[in-house]
Amino acid sequence: MKDFCDSVGIPYELGSDNSGEVCSLYDVRRRFGLGTSRVTYIIDTDGIVRGAFHNEFRMRRHVQDALKTLKRISTPSQTAV
Repeated sequence: MKDFCDSVGIPYELGSDNSGEVCSLYDVRRRFGLGTSRVTYIIDTDGIVRGAFHNEFRMRRHVQDALKTLKRISTPSQTAV
């Protein structure tokens, strides 16, 4: 997997779910065992799911929504004093 990440410039590690355990935990299995759904989960550094994006056909919207959430959670909160 490292070769793939290097070849496409992904700056973080990817995981593999050979056993299907993670797919089951995140409920991304398609009906009748026909693979997995296209789902992006945004999980913060505390392990809290901050966004879940399920979209099989509108990928541009899927990516835009995920990026918006990433920007939102990476920007420090402004608290009024």
